[in-house]
Amino acid sequence: MKTRIANKFDLPAVIDMMKRFRECTPVKSTSEIDNEEYFNKVFHHIILGGGIAIVAEKDDQVVGMIIGIHDNSAWDPNIKITREMAFWVNQEYRGSRAGYMLLKHYTSECEQLKQDGKIDMYTMTTLENSPNLKLDRFGYHPVETVWVGGLV
Repeated sequence: MKTRIANKFDLPAVIDMMKRFRECTPVKSTSEIDNEEYFNKVFHHIILGGGIAIVAEKDDQVVGMIIGIHDNSAWDPNIKITREMAFWVNQEYRGSRAGYMLLKHYTSECEQLKQDGKIDMYTMTTLENSPNLKLDRFGYHPVETVWVGGLV
């Protein structure tokens, strides 16, 4: 098992994992979205410097991913944030080192961006049905809880 920065050739595997990720969301309206063209644009924006995309591989097959996008703070455009948008490991590889390695690599990349002055902070999110990732062991601190109204 290894992790690496994603590239354009990973797009089919990443789109497949994004579809599985969205099917597991507790937000029904999100679970039905199928706009591959838009995600293709977002993914290319990320791999061209607009964020971070990391994949986990086993025997040259992509088995997991973590994707974050660079953003500005709503309070100050000079505060740069990398926001994790999707973290997925294929079912058959859960319980392996894939998730740990993805999270460790993502955190390391974000720390390097922070040291280089390109971002000020980075986030990880969990869904209601996410496993306990024990994010504190990677240096994350809980800051807010998001509650969603109007679920469809």
